[in-house]
Parts: sequence; C-alpha cells; structure tokens
Amino acid sequence: MEKKRVGKKIRKLREERGLSLREIANLAEISPANLSNIENGKVSPTLTSLRKILEVLGTSFGEFFGEDRKPMESPVFHSKEMKSIKNTYRKYTFLLPKRKEIKFQLVLEEIKPHETPEMEVHHFDIGGFLLEGGPLELEIEGEKKWEINPGDAFYVPSGYKHYAVNKGKKAYLLTVYYPPRY
Repeated sequence: MEKKRVGKKIRKLREERGLSLREIANLAEISPANLSNIENGKVSPTLTSLRKILEVLGTSFGEFFGEDRKPMESPVFHSKEMKSIKNTYRKYTFLLPKRKEIKFQLVLEEIKPHETPEMEVHHFDIGGFLLEGGPLELEIEGEKKWEINPGDAFYVPSGYKHYAVNKGKKAYLLTVYYPPRY
C-alpha cells in the first residue's frame, strides 16, 4: 500500500474513533509532527511505529491491510420475502436467500405425520433440530433407526442414503444444508 493511502487510512480510523492527532501520537509514543507527516503521506511509518499506531486505533496489520470490504447487503431476511414449496406431507420454507456469500442453506420444514418417504441420498451435509412436534424417526440405510424428539438435533453426512418420517404430531424442523443445494 502506498504511503498516501496508508496515511489517509490512519487519519480516517483516527477520526472515526474521535481521537486527536496529539492523543494518538502520545499513546503511540511518536511525535505529533511524525504522525502528521504519516497522515499526509509525506513519509512512510516504520513497522514499529505503524504497529503502535494501529494498536492505539484498536486494529491489527491484517485488518488494516486487508481488502476494503464492500458494503454488506442486509443481514436481515423478512418472512414476507421467504419462498416456500410444499406437497401433501411437507412444506419447505427457505429462510435465507440465494447469495454467494451465504455458505449454507437454512430451511424450516413442516412435516405432517405418517408420510411414507423414499430413501434419499444427497451431495451435501444435512443437520437439523426438531423445534416441536414429532417424534421423527431417522433411518440411515445399513445403519439403524433413531428417534428424534423436540430439542434433539441430528447430522447426516453427504452420500448416506436416509429418510425421516414423522411418527406423531405435525413437526417443525430447522434444517441446514452445506453446501447449499441450489
């Protein structure tokens, strides 16, 4: 990073924190004139001076020299924007939108009782948490059957043939797919 950009970035961080040039210089144990020259891009700071300045500003070399982040899209996803699909026994509500920075898929599943599902195999991992209802019966081919009650979680790695059936009341299951299946 060139010295002018370093200086501008230091000034911006100092101003964001509401600190004066003299305060930073004093806390970093460098002269105010030296810090002024650094901020104005007239000189490059030594690594020792830069470490002290960044420490006072509450940041690290990695954060300071890391790529500037683009503004973040909204981290909140309102229910009215969520998509759902359903069949006779199941309804899937996709809680997070398809965005490249979201590395997993989060789904709310509503499962009616006594469906007879087919075994499925996926190319993604599945984790889940039974919020209410059920119990569910999880079977992994060649293994055994497990009962999942409200408050229980499960994990099925990619490549395992499995199914889950609701043996009781309408179930609400929070499911995570990694990587996302879309």
